[in-house]
Order: sequence, then structure tokens, then C-alpha cells
Amino acid sequence: MNEQEKAVWLLRRKLLVLNRELRHWKEVSRDAQTRFRTNHSQIRAFALIVHSFSSAIYLRTREPGFSQADAYALTKDVLALFRIWEFLRTRLAQRLEERFHKSLVVADEFAFACYQAAAAQLYKEPPLVFLNGGFSPFILPRGREFQAEFVPNDLIQGEELLDAMSRLPFPVIGVPWYQVASAWELPVIAHEVGHSIEGDLGLSHELRARVKAAVADASRMDVWKGWCSEAFADYYGCYAVGPSFVSNLGEFLTATGVTAGDRYPPASIRLELNFAFLGTEFATPGDGIPSPVPALRDRFSELLKVPAEFVPYKHDVAQVAESLRALDVKLPHFSAANYRNAYKLAARALTESVHSVHDVREVAAALRIGYDASLGPNVNSPAKRREYLERLRQLEDVLLASGKPDIRAAANETGWDRRKAAHLVRAKEWFPG
Repeated sequence: MNEQEKAVWLLRRKLLVLNRELRHWKEVSRDAQTRFRTNHSQIRAFALIVHSFSSAIYLRTREPGFSQADAYALTKDVLALFRIWEFLRTRLAQRLEERFHKSLVVADEFAFACYQAAAAQLYKEPPLVFLNGGFSPFILPRGREFQAEFVPNDLIQGEELLDAMSRLPFPVIGVPWYQVASAWELPVIAHEVGHSIEGDLGLSHELRARVKAAVADASRMDVWKGWCSEAFADYYGCYAVGPSFVSNLGEFLTATGVTAGDRYPPASIRLELNFAFLGTEFATPGDGIPSPVPALRDRFSELLKVPAEFVPYKHDVAQVAESLRALDVKLPHFSAANYRNAYKLAARALTESVHSVHDVREVAAALRIGYDASLGPNVNSPAKRREYLERLRQLEDVLLASGKPDIRAAANETGWDRRKAAHLVRAKEWFPG
């Protein structure tokens, strides 16, 4: 074996290690008994990107005149592919930590429940939730740039590899580390899923057109157009989980003191918009259950005070909300009947053991309703509040039992073929060959 042959052999060995890594994760997630079953389609989509590049490197080794210098240069590309893969692997590996596993799977289930209708229609992989140090939940939508593993003084170079990092094959949603102990904050994830829905259904142009038609004043219309993406994500949160989303959003706005900007309305306008999204449906939920809206308005009364410069925008709220409510987002909307079920489930969880199966979004709403009850006037001691919150934790098991993991697992090869074909169409411009 001469030096050139040795260089080719070593490079192919390194590619083999990479391909074994990809194969391991695909096999692990294919097994119905493992905790990565629900991540199978995401793993296959990401592995498809990495494998396409590794195959191109292997084909280079078969070209006439392939040199030892070529092999050395491509070794760096192999490591770059490991670093790109690490973006997904580290987020999956969080699920190996027993302290985090249940909370992340619960979050994945809820995100999928909010995204499921779009996934079935578009053959697109659902969002993956992970823990991070960001102060508030955020999403990197499908097609957005992402960062490979950081290595000091070693930048990933090469146009094709940089292109690979510029287009995520599926959305990822980051939530704060401490949310692992706060399942009642699940509803805010629906807002992040809404951002993914906007992109995946291609709604951005229509959102701006609807806002333009809803707001008569030209100067305010331009401001509303800047807000419309966040407004839609809030609408999707209300559509997906009802008043529980408004409770979660209002608490977040209270804690952060978010001010108006190019992307976000002031808190007062934003909350009014969310109440308009809820409409009148929850005014009388039925079965003697009190309307959640007056309690939410009272709870966030300080936030609802509109600064003088934004008073004209309050007059636009009803029309903007109505224009967005007319959108078809494919997901069955969270109705007053769903709210009644969630309310009853929360009440049962606070007084007895609950083991039954329910709609996933109803369980997420019940967690929030129970949490709100723990802050109410009837809970007058820290010990009682701790008891309430501890009892609510059983709803995490209910949510897990209510999920349907195989729907997105791509166990059926026919289903995977359709998903793969759709994925290749979306990403063909940055696959080599």
C-alpha cells in the first residue's frame, strides 16, 4: 500500500465511522422500545443531509488523480459533517438524561399535537424541542440557518457545507432549562409552532395582505405589517389551546416587561388582540364552568392599560383579529367543549388520581388551568400551593399516555418514501450531484 492508497483507505475509514454514527441513530429510533421512536423522521431527515455529503466525499476518492493532499483536505470536511450532525445529536442526547427525558417528550408531544395537521398534509417533520439558556422560548424554523459544533480557531468552510448549515430540515424549538420543572408553561410552545406553520404553509404574504385590508390608516398599517408574524403566532396559540395560551402569554409579558418594537405590539395591544382571537366562545363554557376571560382580564389589568400613543391601534384590534381568524390553518380549533374537558380534568387532578387518556392539547390546557388555580385566592398557603403543583404532575403521565408516537415515526417505508421525496424537493439545491 503506497502513501496515496493509504490516504484513501484512512479517509474511507473516517467516513465509515460517520456512517456508523448515522446508522446507529436511525436504528435506535426505528425500535419501538426506545425513547427516540418519536424522533425517527427527524433523525432520518437530518441524516439524509449528512449522508449526501459523505457520499460525495467517497465518490471523490474514486476519481482519477485523487491525491494524498486531497485526502487530507477532505478529512476536515468529514469532521465538519460530524460537527453539523452534532447540532441534532446533542439535542437528542438531552433525552438520555432521566431528569429531562419526560419533560422533553411531553413538550415534543404537545408541539406535535399543534403541528400534526400540517405534518400529515405536507409530509414535513414536526418540531423538535430542546433545553437551552434562552430567557424565553424561541424557534429556528425549517430552512433557517443553524450553528454547527463550535471548535476554537477552526471554521467550517466550503460553499456546500455552509449551505447545509443554512437550511434546517425541520424546526427546532428552544425552551429555558428551568421549564423542565414547569409543564404548565407548555401552551407557549404553540406560539413557536405557529411560526413554523406560517413558513410551512407559506402564509407570510397572505398575513401582510390581510393586515393591509384590515387597517385603514396607512401609517398604522405599516406598523401592523411588521407585527403580523408575531400576531399570527399568538393567534395560533389561541387556536391551539385557547385561554390557557393567553394565561401563559400574559404571565410571560408581566415577567419580562417586553416593550413594543418593530416585531411586537405593546403588551396591552397584544393582549387585547389575544382576547379578540378567543372571541365570545369562552364567555359561557357551559356545565357551570366560569368564563376564564374575566379572570384573565382582571389578572392582567395593569398590562391592559394602553399607552396614549398606541390608543389608535386598539381601534384596529377587532378588524385585525377577524382577518386572521378567517385563515385556514388546518388544525381543529380549541373549542369551548375542549376547554370544559380541560377544566374538568384539572379539577380531577387536583383532588384525585387521574389515569385516563385525553386529547393532548386538552391535557396541556388542564396543566395551565390547574396552575392558575394554585395561584388563586382559595390557595392561601405555600404548602397548599406545593400540593397543587405536585398533584398536577400526574397530568404529564396522562399527556404521554395520550400521545400517538408512531404517527410521526416513519416506520412505514411507503410513508417514508413520500416524506423523503418531499424533503428532497425542498432541499435539492444544496445536495451535491
